[in-house]
Amino acid sequence: MLKEETIQALLKVDTKNPNDNRMLRIMSCSNPIKDLYVYHLSEVRESLNKYPNKFEDMLVLCIYKFDCDVYDYLEGNRPDIYTKTCAVKLDKELIKGAVNELYMLFSLIAEAISSGVIDHKTVCDIAEYKMPNYIAILQLCGLIDINDDVYRSKILSRFHNIKDEIISYRDMRMDKDKLLEEFRHHLEFFSEQLDYIKKYNMYGEDFLVYTIMFDIRHYKHNRNQNKVLKRKQERQSI
Repeated sequence: MLKEETIQALLKVDTKNPNDNRMLRIMSCSNPIKDLYVYHLSEVRESLNKYPNKFEDMLVLCIYKFDCDVYDYLEGNRPDIYTKTCAVKLDKELIKGAVNELYMLFSLIAEAISSGVIDHKTVCDIAEYKMPNYIAILQLCGLIDINDDVYRSKILSRFHNIKDEIISYRDMRMDKDKLLEEFRHHLEFFSEQLDYIKKYNMYGEDFLVYTIMFDIRHYKHNRNQNKVLKRKQERQSI
């Protein structure tokens, strides 16, 4: 489990946007930390017997409580855990599979860049690659809703771009140099993400915290996406 001091440090990790921070991202869309813990702050305070005043400290407390509850659930010490869907069962194997999928995707891109060869096997390996465990984690964390085709995951967005790019290369709509240039950008992004996971050892219950803290897309995008969805629903009701 993450310590409160570690969570505090994670909240301060640079988002490379002066008008954005991780607190705003967490609060920008529906997710377990926001919905069950931030919105029920008095219960969180009482359960931990801590009463901070600053919002950042209160959010740290909520993330810590969520992390503890997920740990207790995975260890069989509590019968259930709040997530955004009941269709996916959370267990240790699901988390392990999701982490492995990120590492495998990183390896596929790194190998293509290292060899400089984009042959038929490379195209097929990337075009046909799937991440069912990670997508399941996104569903549990509320960052994807397959029914409404809404997703707020940076990693899933990158994943879609990678598949589109390799298909464009296969169909001769993108040359190899441009493809490798795009892949280098993706590799830099995934390298940074995997470094966070490794540095803070977020391989178990902490992986859900990582997903919510690091994979939510920019909060302005979420607000705009909600407006688009609302207009779409209004048009359909006419």
